Amino acid sequence: MCKQRKDEEHNDTDANEKVKIRHNEAGIKGSIGNDDTDYCVDCGRGVLSSQEGMKCDGCGFWHHAQCQKVSDDIYSFLCSHNDEPSLMWYCNKCVSTCKKMTAMMLAMQDHNEQLERKLSELENSMHKKIENLAKKIDEKDSQTHVKVEETMDKAHKRVEEKVDKLVETVNKKQTLDSHLVHDYVEDAVLIKLEEDREEAEEIKRRANNVIIHGLREPPCDSVDADTEDESQIINMLHAIKCDEVSVTNAVRLGKKKEQRDGQPAESRPMKLTLSTIEQKEKLIRQAKNLMSNKDLEKVFIQPDLTPKQRKKRQELVQELKRRKAAGEKDLIIVNNKLVTRRQLNSTLL
Repeated sequence: MCKQRKDEEHNDTDANEKVKIRHNEAGIKGSIGNDDTDYCVDCGRGVLSSQEGMKCDGCGFWHHAQCQKVSDDIYSFLCSHNDEPSLMWYCNKCVSTCKKMTAMMLAMQDHNEQLERKLSELENSMHKKIENLAKKIDEKDSQTHVKVEETMDKAHKRVEEKVDKLVETVNKKQTLDSHLVHDYVEDAVLIKLEEDREEAEEIKRRANNVIIHGLREPPCDSVDADTEDESQIINMLHAIKCDEVSVTNAVRLGKKKEQRDGQPAESRPMKLTLSTIEQKEKLIRQAKNLMSNKDLEKVFIQPDLTPKQRKKRQELVQELKRRKAAGEKDLIIVNNKLVTRRQLNSTLL
């Protein structure tokens, strides 16, 4: 509103503030207590005692009433109520800023409420899925039931811990600046949950697959390369006593390489899709017998891992090499962890 200017050079409380207004009809001019000049932030010129000027209650800067396009009636009203503490005046820029801040805070409040609902729905959905899986597991024999139940309990705990951490983090972040809350929610919740969902779906798609390396590839000019590959797969399954394993699809991975300098091209890996997960696990267990077959000693089989799983596997292999170089012995990778053979044996016992 129309503010009084402070005069710091005088101690007289009655003269500390003077109203910068012009009363043309009464012929009275306002005065200031010293020669200091305040400047209008709109036009950059000084707000003289002979001019109509107002000080913004928001930014604290002086403005010409004309620069702010304040009508004479409003200016007169503000000046006549200059001492009213409940009446305030804001410049155009502060008014615009207040509107934007209010709209932003309301939007953030609505966004946080939507996020809380989504987290609650996600938690309920996860609990329902786990309960459905537990019911299906109950139908299996007792030995398999115990093993899978332990795995599901661990998965259940991991899911609950992850959801609890997300909820706890969001609750803490709600007390921080609205911009930070928005950024964190976008990055730490939506993107993370989407990545986890995509990774879970990718693992599910690869659940029945294995990758075979070192299986000889028919030459480029072979008339029926698929038949030759099929014959090799049958012979390999027979050699490792997996004749009952059913292969639903077999395909070579990558672009076929050309021969160079008369040398045969390097064989591409082959992906096999098996009927069930149990058959895949049996095939991987029996793969150790490939070493005892002279024709298959350079062939090895591994699960079809996702890029994230392969990266984690590579990190474990690098750590295994470092620890072996440091003198540690009997190290082996089991269930995505580095353990010693002694620990593994004691765990099995």
